[in-house]
Order: sequence, then structure tokens, then C-alpha cells
Amino acid sequence: MYLTLVAILGFVWLCVSIWVGFDATTNSSHDALLWSLTVVFGGIVGLLLYFNIGRDKADVATQTTTQVTDLVECPNCRAKEEANRDTCRFCNEPLHTS
Repeated sequence: MYLTLVAILGFVWLCVSIWVGFDATTNSSHDALLWSLTVVFGGIVGLLLYFNIGRDKADVATQTTTQVTDLVECPNCRAKEEANRDTCRFCNEPLHTS
């Protein structure tokens, strides 16, 4: 009975570590094998580390699209401002020389 329980838990833990390896290939910028071995040898602590540190890439569904705006540099204070502004918001100098 005890040996069967240990075998089942070992198989489940092996499956979890394999899943972490596959998940890390798509959701982590670190090596998938490293995370898989961390979970195998680190136990619950390794799994918690993977969920807190390892999953650093957002899913496609959760990524927000950011609009890239053209920026210009203020000739006076070197602050980055949007291209449609006339004056710098920090030093009030004109951004466009025309």
C-alpha cells in the first residue's frame, strides 16, 4: 500500500515536472530543462519558484497592445515629448524650430 502511494506520487510529480518543461518553452525566457530539473529536485519550493519567477512571458490573450507614438527630443532639456506637442512640458521651450 505504502509503496503504491509513493509510486503514484512519484509518477504525478514526474508528470508535473514534464509539464513545467513544456510550459517553460512557451512562457519563460529561461531554459526549460533548468526549470524542469528545479521542480524535480526542488519539490514544492521549485514549483512555487517557477510560478513566481519562471513564467515571465505573458500569454497572447493577456498581452496589451501599446501604441507607439513618435517622440521628439527637446533641444533645451533633452526630455522626450510627443511629436504633436508645440512646447516642452518641463521647460516650456518650443520643440519645433520653423
